Amino acid sequence: MTVDRPSTVEVDPARPAQTGQPRRPAGQLRQARRTCAAGCFGYHAAWPACRRLGIKSHPGWHRDFLTAALTSHPAAATRPLDIVLAGAADDRMLTTLAQVPLDYPPRFHLIDRCPTPLARNAAIASRLGLHLTTDQRDLPGPPGEKRFDAPLGLPAASADLVVTDGLLSLLASRAAVTGVLAEVTGLLRPGGRFCYTTRLTARPGQRLEYDRTGRLLQAAITLSFLPAPPAGRWDAARRTWSRPARTAAFRSADDLFDALAAAGLTMTDVHVRRPPSVLLAAHPRRLSAGSKIVRLRGDVLPDRR
Repeated sequence: MTVDRPSTVEVDPARPAQTGQPRRPAGQLRQARRTCAAGCFGYHAAWPACRRLGIKSHPGWHRDFLTAALTSHPAAATRPLDIVLAGAADDRMLTTLAQVPLDYPPRFHLIDRCPTPLARNAAIASRLGLHLTTDQRDLPGPPGEKRFDAPLGLPAASADLVVTDGLLSLLASRAAVTGVLAEVTGLLRPGGRFCYTTRLTARPGQRLEYDRTGRLLQAAITLSFLPAPPAGRWDAARRTWSRPARTAAFRSADDLFDALAAAGLTMTDVHVRRPPSVLLAAHPRRLSAGSKIVRLRGDVLPDRR
């Protein structure tokens, strides 16, 4: 989906937070039916099921890592942190970060190419009394989409943290990865932090085969619930199922580390572990050999400016 111009929505930060666990304004499926294009409907509509099955990463897996990154930031003790969320399939990253205990409530800015996660996050932010702005911007698309627009589109040195899960694996080339990381480095203030979580595979060129399970769910949900005539649902489901699995963007954790270092980011907190998902662990070895979940924090040192 191509977006001609970004749109910005600001949630009133003065609205008091609700007590207890808020009821979600609209389910992910309902919101996807309202606002998704056919090409991304299955992806967003199936996302909650993929989260529960462990096929897709969950921010809760990284809660301690993210909490440490926010609470240890030097500015957290004196003012609100400015946090950019680069891409979101749902509202889980926002709600995870909102639970981090900080002296000053942070200011969030979410960028995504689809209005569905923007609407979900805006509704949750309103109920929780969070300060959130959103920007509908064409982030790099799936494999086969060779376009690459500068995806962040924000002023230089305007963020304390950029947080994203798996964004670099969506890019079609190493040149695109280099471009995004250059923007991240320029966006961060001195002392700023890039928090990145992803799944890596060990073998060169290995495809992320676990996507096949996710695509089966996406195709089934598209066929059942896409708001389109039957022929349109069948066509969209067929295209979802036949899409090639993504090739791993990095051959190893060291390959990822080198890319961040080349962008001027200094790694200060790195965790590499096996996927904490029973379903992923159950894959045949030929599909999941060497799979790793990586959490890393790259900092822009003050003397680099």
